[in-house]
Amino acid sequence: MNINIDFYENVFGISCIENNLLALLRYHSDELHTMLYCESFVELRNVIVEAVNKKHDYLSYRGIKRLNDLSEEINLCKLQFHELSANFLLDLLETDTLTLPIMIQVNPEVLDLTSNTLPWRNDHFVLLYKKERDNIYVIDDYPVAMHCLSYEKLNECYMNVFVNFDINNNFAINERYLLKINQELSRIRELNRKKTIIEFNICELESLIHLRDALGIMRVSRNRTAEWLKMINKDCGVKFNPSAIYDIHSVVRKLDKLYSIIEYSRLRKKDNAGHIWEQLNEIVILDDEWRKNIIGC
Repeated sequence: MNINIDFYENVFGISCIENNLLALLRYHSDELHTMLYCESFVELRNVIVEAVNKKHDYLSYRGIKRLNDLSEEINLCKLQFHELSANFLLDLLETDTLTLPIMIQVNPEVLDLTSNTLPWRNDHFVLLYKKERDNIYVIDDYPVAMHCLSYEKLNECYMNVFVNFDINNNFAINERYLLKINQELSRIRELNRKKTIIEFNICELESLIHLRDALGIMRVSRNRTAEWLKMINKDCGVKFNPSAIYDIHSVVRKLDKLYSIIEYSRLRKKDNAGHIWEQLNEIVILDDEWRKNIIGC
């Protein structure tokens, strides 16, 4: 069976490269991708304050280690980037020299076939997973869709960079990864003791935009953390109160709601500052609560 868009469901990447990597690992093994979520916890207050005060946007945030770097660090999968012209790439595809899937960098404005939605970045990668006659088949993660491209179309949108995956098929949880688990749980405990004060002018439009992006980062962080905690509980025997997972998902639902409120307020130019602060404080309190249920694990 070829990889398909089903493997992109409920993977939590920040970039197209991360989404493609996670989907491919999930294709190889159902839980393999969750190994990469082990360092995704960040303190909510810190993310909000840094995003607003330092004007970080969603894609420029560097507080969470990039999953492709972590994947190589734990010897799970190495991504190898190559510069190659379209003609040479087509030659390799024609001679079946490349092991698929690979990622290719594309011009999203040229690739866009189904919608007016474009990725947030210009350096966009899609997953090339199959070649058949004079067509190739790719998966685009934003929005998630499968495309059949002619060689002519590939030549138009390809940006002369491709990436292949060197997956460690013998990867298993080892002493090094168990040590990483203990280090991460200790880090979560320590961050729970440090309470940054959230202060900024919520009435400024620019602050609202950066707050929205901070909430987007937090949704990724908490979704990853919930999946990772479930994995280490099941596969590594790490015990904690199971209500912690439920509470994390409650945080994510509230993050989703506040994200929508901020977007509505921004686009409609509505003054919802009081309501936004109220919702934000509820999230902060609930986000502290779930950590108490794993503090002794």
